[in-house]
Amino acid sequence: MGDSILSQAEIDALLNGDSEVKDEPTASVSGESDIRPYDPNTQRRVVRETFAGAGNH
Repeated sequence: MGDSILSQAEIDALLNGDSEVKDEPTASVSGESDIRPYDPNTQRRVVRETFAGAGNH
């Protein structure tokens, strides 16, 4: 492995978002949008239950 300590210039670049690759959004080619409105009534509800004895060692 290389040096695990970053230089101040590397830290500043990470914090400031400096990079040579520009992440710019691209326009959608299709006429229809892939984004759908969120409807909480159609979402499945996740229920987490605790079972007696599970993790109680």
